[in-house]
Order: sequence, then C-alpha cells, then structure tokens
Amino acid sequence: MSNHFNLKELQQRHPEAFFQPLHFAQLRLPFYHSFHIINFAIIFLTAISTIMLCLGFAILISDNFRFDILQALTLSTILFAFIQFPFQFWVQQQAKHCSKFYAQRLQNSLYIQILIIILFVLNYFILDIPHLYFPSLLLFSFFGYVVIFIEPLYKNTPRLEIVRLHKIRQMAFWAFQQTRNNSAQPTHYYLDLYNKCMLEEQKLSKQILHPNFISAIITLLKK
Repeated sequence: MSNHFNLKELQQRHPEAFFQPLHFAQLRLPFYHSFHIINFAIIFLTAISTIMLCLGFAILISDNFRFDILQALTLSTILFAFIQFPFQFWVQQQAKHCSKFYAQRLQNSLYIQILIIILFVLNYFILDIPHLYFPSLLLFSFFGYVVIFIEPLYKNTPRLEIVRLHKIRQMAFWAFQQTRNNSAQPTHYYLDLYNKCMLEEQKLSKQILHPNFISAIITLLKK
C-alpha cells in the first residue's frame, strides 16, 4: 500500500467500511456552535435525561424501601452508574481502535464519574452536606452520555473536514475488525491500513480539534 493516504480511493475500494456505525460523537460541533440555542438545548437535555432517570430511581427506592431521599439519590446514582459504565467502557474500546483522542476523553470522563460516585458515598456516610448532592449529580450527568454522544471541541472548521475525520474513524475501526477476522486476506494489508488510518486520524484531530475545553474557551475569549 502506498504511504499516501487517499480517502477517496479507499472509499471506492472499501465502501462497506462506511456502513460501520460508531457509537460515540453522534453530534459533532465547532466549540462556539455549542452555545447556539438548539445545540445547547441538545447538550442540556442529554444531561437532564440522566438527572431525571437518577431522580426517578431515587423516588422509586424512597417509596418502596423507605429510605430518605438523599440516601435514595445516592443509591439510584450508583445503580445508574452500574448500568451506564459497561456501555461507556464498550464505547471506549471502540474509540480506542479509531480515535486515541476520543478514547482518552472517554477514559478521563469514566475516572471523573467514579470519583463523583465516591464523593456521593462519602457525602452520605461522612460529610453529610445536603447541598452537595445536586451539583455532584449535575457533574455526573455531564461526564456521562454528554461526553459519549457529543463532540463539541472542533475549531472553526469546514464541515467537510469534520465529515472526513468521521469517515477516517470508520475506516480505521473497520480495518481493525478485518485484522481480527480469520477469513480476511491478506491480514498485513488491513493492519497496514489500520495503522495509516490511525496516524491520519491523529494528524487531522490535532489540526481541527481543540485539545481540551480550557484551550477551546481561551481561543473563544480571544476572538
């Protein structure tokens, strides 16, 4: 395979790769577009859905097991975390083989959520600060499905480049799957393709994505 990465040629050679669904970054936004009313509403509603589910679990636990509401909220959030974490871990494993940047973002969010769960438990058993529950729940919600489904760190980038990055990720994950498929021949071709896609994805990510929220905010404030 040539060292030159030609996505258009790869699309023609392997059209089946682009039917490969990626279960992360469903909404891809330039950072300043995150504050547009519709996009902000999507981000907010994604977070609120987690909060409402946790509160719903808490009410059910409180009514049926006679726990006080704060204890029920702690238990419901832990329960929700046990439901969400396997999916989040599975998505991270997919991202790991098509976007190191996003895989790291998902891993960091998982660590933060675990710390928040520990804070919930410490607050209930030791700290006993009632006003800490809802800010903690809000943080938990923003580091869950918001991080999984929404990628808001793009620079002021042409839409075509954002689509190109997504297609490279699809191709990378598809090529990775082919390396694990015993019937795929020759395996070294797909391994080479996978490595080239990963390098191209990292290169393009550095060009069109802010490395983190702090960098995105600083860039926005400079305008």
